[in-house]
Amino acid sequence: MKSKFLITFIALHFSLQLFSQQVPYKIETSEGIDIPGYTNLTTLPYGPHTIIQVNSRGTESFKFFSYSSDLKLVKENTVNFDKASEIGKAYHPFLIKLKSKSYLFMRNIDREKQLDGISALEFSPANLNFVGTAKRLYTAERIGANPLDYRLLGNPMLRRYELGPHSAYVCGDSTKMLFVYMPKKTELRDKLNFEKIGLQVFDEQMQKMWGGEYTIPHSEYDM
Repeated sequence: MKSKFLITFIALHFSLQLFSQQVPYKIETSEGIDIPGYTNLTTLPYGPHTIIQVNSRGTESFKFFSYSSDLKLVKENTVNFDKASEIGKAYHPFLIKLKSKSYLFMRNIDREKQLDGISALEFSPANLNFVGTAKRLYTAERIGANPLDYRLLGNPMLRRYELGPHSAYVCGDSTKMLFVYMPKKTELRDKLNFEKIGLQVFDEQMQKMWGGEYTIPHSEYDM
Protein backbone atom coordinates (compact mmCIF):
# COMPACT_ATOMS: atom_id res chain seq x y z
CA MET A 1 0.00 0.00 0.00
CA LYS A 2 1.43 3.33 -1.01
CA SER A 3 1.87 6.02 1.57
CA LYS A 4 1.38 9.57 0.42
CA PHE A 5 2.89 12.35 2.44
CA LEU A 6 1.79 15.92 2.02
CA ILE A 7 3.40 18.99 3.45
CA THR A 8 0.91 21.64 4.37
CA PHE A 9 2.15 25.10 5.03
CA ILE A 10 -0.18 27.48 6.82
CA ALA A 11 0.63 31.17 6.85
CA LEU A 12 -1.42 33.32 9.20
CA HIS A 13 -1.70 37.06 8.59
CA PHE A 14 -3.04 38.55 11.79
CA SER A 15 -5.33 41.56 11.76
CA LEU A 16 -4.19 44.75 13.45
CA GLN A 17 -7.24 44.50 15.67
CA LEU A 18 -6.44 42.12 18.52
CA PHE A 19 -9.99 40.91 19.00
CA SER A 20 -11.08 40.74 15.40
CA GLN A 21 -13.47 37.88 14.78
CA GLN A 22 -12.00 37.23 11.35
CA VAL A 23 -8.39 36.04 11.01
CA PRO A 24 -7.40 35.82 7.32
CA TYR A 25 -5.13 32.93 6.43
CA LYS A 26 -3.72 31.16 3.43
CA ILE A 27 -3.27 27.42 3.04
CA GLU A 28 -0.81 26.02 0.51
CA THR A 29 -0.25 22.30 -0.12
CA SER A 30 2.63 20.66 -1.93
CA GLU A 31 2.17 17.93 -4.50
CA GLY A 32 1.91 14.41 -3.05
CA ILE A 33 4.96 12.12 -3.10
CA ASP A 34 4.55 8.33 -3.22
CA ILE A 35 7.06 6.69 -0.87
CA PRO A 36 5.98 3.07 -0.29
CA GLY A 37 7.48 1.49 2.82
CA TYR A 38 8.60 4.79 4.36
CA THR A 39 7.32 6.64 7.43
CA ASN A 40 7.25 10.41 7.74
CA LEU A 41 9.58 11.27 10.65
CA THR A 42 9.24 15.03 10.69
CA THR A 43 9.00 18.23 8.64
CA LEU A 44 11.24 21.11 9.68
CA PRO A 45 11.64 24.74 8.58
CA TYR A 46 15.20 25.91 7.90
CA GLY A 47 15.19 29.68 7.68
CA PRO A 48 12.43 31.61 5.90
CA HIS A 49 12.81 29.90 2.52
CA THR A 50 13.38 26.17 3.11
CA ILE A 51 11.24 23.33 4.45
CA ILE A 52 12.71 19.83 4.75
CA GLN A 53 10.63 16.67 4.94
CA VAL A 54 12.28 13.56 6.43
CA ASN A 55 11.05 10.02 5.75
CA SER A 56 12.61 6.77 6.90
CA ARG A 57 12.41 3.01 6.60
CA GLY A 58 13.61 2.08 10.06
CA THR A 59 17.22 3.21 10.27
CA GLU A 60 18.21 1.51 7.01
CA SER A 61 17.07 4.21 4.60
CA PHE A 62 16.24 7.91 4.77
CA LYS A 63 14.62 10.10 2.11
CA PHE A 64 14.94 13.87 2.32
CA PHE A 65 12.90 16.41 0.35
CA SER A 66 13.72 20.12 0.36
CA TYR A 67 10.95 22.59 -0.54
CA SER A 68 11.00 26.32 -1.16
CA SER A 69 8.72 28.63 0.82
CA ASP A 70 6.09 28.33 -1.93
CA LEU A 71 6.25 24.51 -1.53
CA LYS A 72 8.00 23.72 -4.80
CA LEU A 73 10.27 20.69 -4.60
CA VAL A 74 13.86 21.94 -4.93
CA LYS A 75 16.03 18.97 -4.04
CA GLU A 76 15.81 15.40 -2.80
CA ASN A 77 18.26 12.77 -1.59
CA THR A 78 18.23 9.17 -0.36
CA VAL A 79 20.74 7.86 2.19
CA ASN A 80 21.02 4.11 2.84
CA PHE A 81 22.82 2.22 5.60
CA ASP A 82 23.87 -1.41 5.75
CA LYS A 83 21.35 -3.33 7.85
CA ALA A 84 24.25 -4.95 9.74
CA SER A 85 25.90 -1.62 10.59
CA GLU A 86 25.50 0.11 13.95
CA ILE A 87 23.10 2.64 12.45
CA GLY A 88 21.22 0.01 10.45
CA LYS A 89 20.60 -1.98 13.65
CA ALA A 90 19.43 1.03 15.67
CA TYR A 91 15.86 1.85 16.73
CA HIS A 92 13.53 4.83 17.19
CA PRO A 93 15.23 7.31 14.82
CA PHE A 94 14.26 10.95 15.15
CA LEU A 95 15.71 14.08 13.55
CA ILE A 96 15.93 17.00 15.99
CA LYS A 97 16.83 20.56 15.05
CA LEU A 98 18.83 22.64 17.53
CA LYS A 99 19.84 26.29 17.22
CA SER A 100 22.60 25.81 14.64
CA LYS A 101 22.90 22.02 14.34
CA SER A 102 20.62 19.13 13.46
CA TYR A 103 21.05 15.50 14.49
CA LEU A 104 19.55 12.12 13.89
CA PHE A 105 19.19 10.45 17.28
CA MET A 106 18.91 6.67 17.56
CA ARG A 107 18.48 4.07 20.26
CA ASN A 108 21.16 1.35 20.40
CA ILE A 109 20.31 -1.96 22.09
CA ASP A 110 22.60 -4.86 22.99
CA ARG A 111 20.16 -7.49 24.25
CA GLU A 112 22.87 -10.03 25.03
CA LYS A 113 24.67 -7.63 27.39
CA GLN A 114 21.43 -5.84 28.39
CA LEU A 115 22.86 -2.47 27.35
CA ASP A 116 20.78 0.43 26.05
CA GLY A 117 22.01 3.80 24.81
CA ILE A 118 21.63 6.77 22.48
CA SER A 119 23.71 7.82 19.46
CA ALA A 120 23.72 11.03 17.44
CA LEU A 121 24.60 11.58 13.76
CA GLU A 122 24.85 15.13 12.44
CA PHE A 123 22.61 16.13 9.53
CA SER A 124 23.40 18.78 6.91
CA PRO A 125 20.22 20.54 5.67
CA ALA A 126 22.19 22.13 2.83
CA ASN A 127 23.33 18.77 1.43
CA LEU A 128 20.39 16.64 2.63
CA ASN A 129 22.94 14.20 3.95
CA PHE A 130 24.62 13.08 7.14
CA VAL A 131 28.00 14.37 8.30
CA GLY A 132 30.77 12.17 9.69
CA THR A 133 29.97 9.11 11.80
CA ALA A 134 27.50 8.43 14.58
CA LYS A 135 28.62 9.30 18.09
CA ARG A 136 27.51 7.24 21.08
CA LEU A 137 26.32 9.71 23.70
CA TYR A 138 25.85 7.27 26.55
CA THR A 139 25.17 3.63 27.37
CA ALA A 140 23.28 2.30 30.39
CA GLU A 141 22.30 -1.09 31.76
CA ARG A 142 18.75 -2.47 31.83
CA ILE A 143 16.61 0.58 30.97
CA GLY A 144 13.01 0.45 32.15
CA ALA A 145 9.91 2.64 32.28
CA ASN A 146 10.41 6.18 33.53
CA PRO A 147 7.49 7.51 35.61
CA LEU A 148 9.50 10.44 37.00
CA ASP A 149 10.15 11.81 33.51
CA TYR A 150 6.56 13.00 33.12
CA ARG A 151 7.02 15.61 35.84
CA LEU A 152 8.92 17.68 33.25
CA LEU A 153 6.09 17.62 30.72
CA GLY A 154 4.40 20.75 32.05
CA ASN A 155 7.42 22.97 31.40
CA PRO A 156 6.55 25.15 28.35
CA MET A 157 10.24 25.98 27.79
CA LEU A 158 11.14 22.39 26.92
CA ARG A 159 10.54 20.44 23.72
CA ARG A 160 10.19 16.72 24.42
CA TYR A 161 10.93 13.70 22.20
CA GLU A 162 10.67 9.97 22.90
CA LEU A 163 13.28 7.41 21.85
CA GLY A 164 11.81 4.31 23.42
CA PRO A 165 12.28 4.55 27.22
CA HIS A 166 14.70 7.47 26.76
CA SER A 167 13.21 10.97 26.77
CA ALA A 168 15.02 13.88 25.15
CA TYR A 169 14.37 17.51 26.09
CA VAL A 170 15.56 20.58 24.17
CA CYS A 171 15.93 23.78 26.23
CA GLY A 172 14.27 27.11 25.42
CA ASP A 173 17.13 28.55 23.34
CA SER A 174 17.74 25.19 21.57
CA THR A 175 21.42 25.04 22.54
CA LYS A 176 21.33 22.13 25.01
CA MET A 177 19.67 18.75 25.39
CA LEU A 178 18.72 16.71 28.43
CA PHE A 179 18.22 12.94 28.21
CA VAL A 180 16.25 11.23 30.96
CA TYR A 181 15.95 7.48 31.63
CA MET A 182 15.56 5.07 34.54
CA PRO A 183 17.40 1.76 34.95
CA LYS A 184 15.20 -1.21 35.81
CA LYS A 185 14.85 -1.91 39.51
CA THR A 186 17.08 -4.63 40.97
CA GLU A 187 15.11 -4.98 44.22
CA LEU A 188 11.44 -5.95 43.89
CA ARG A 189 10.47 -5.08 47.46
CA ASP A 190 9.30 -1.47 47.55
CA LYS A 191 10.60 -0.83 51.08
CA LEU A 192 14.10 -1.87 50.03
CA ASN A 193 14.20 -0.51 46.49
CA PHE A 194 15.90 2.86 45.88
CA GLU A 195 15.33 3.73 42.26
CA LYS A 196 17.89 5.43 40.05
CA ILE A 197 17.39 8.09 37.40
CA GLY A 198 19.74 8.85 34.52
CA LEU A 199 20.26 12.51 33.58
CA GLN A 200 22.61 13.41 30.72
CA VAL A 201 23.12 16.97 29.39
CA PHE A 202 24.82 17.76 26.05
CA ASP A 203 25.60 20.97 24.17
CA GLU A 204 25.05 21.62 20.45
CA GLN A 205 28.30 19.85 19.57
CA MET A 206 27.04 16.77 21.43
CA GLN A 207 29.75 17.26 24.03
CA LYS A 208 28.68 16.08 27.46
CA MET A 209 28.28 18.93 29.92
CA TRP A 210 27.03 17.08 32.97
CA GLY A 211 25.25 13.92 34.02
CA GLY A 212 25.21 10.40 35.33
CA GLU A 213 22.94 8.05 37.24
CA TYR A 214 21.61 9.22 40.59
CA THR A 215 19.90 7.27 43.35
CA ILE A 216 16.59 8.64 44.58
CA PRO A 217 17.05 9.50 48.32
CA HIS A 218 13.93 7.65 49.48
CA SER A 219 12.74 4.08 48.98
CA GLU A 220 10.04 3.39 46.41
CA TYR A 221 7.67 2.66 49.31
CA ASP A 222 8.26 6.09 50.87
CA MET A 223 8.06 7.86 47.53
